[in-house]
Amino acid sequence: MLRAAGELEAWAKETGLPEKVALEAVERTRGTAVQVAVDKGAIASENQIVNEFAKLKLIPRSFDFGEFVDPRFNGDLPPSDTAPRTYGKTARTDAKHTPAHGKAE
Repeated sequence: MLRAAGELEAWAKETGLPEKVALEAVERTRGTAVQVAVDKGAIASENQIVNEFAKLKLIPRSFDFGEFVDPRFNGDLPPSDTAPRTYGKTARTDAKHTPAHGKAE
């Protein structure tokens, strides 16, 4: 994303990170994001956050998050449980973090 815009070098310099590390940071955060529908799963997840915040007294009361969203704009977006992009990284399959193809990283 940054490299295509010609901004990777400037961003790396500004943050003091090597370009490779800056690119990895982008790929692991915003670069892996997938726009998804605001469906029942997403609303349920947000309601859990609302309820926890209310329980911790970080907000004055709990409320139904679903009352504040409009699913008409979901269009053809994938469901909220869609997996993030991985940029070719192999999925981890066990507690030892062995890649799915059986070779150690």
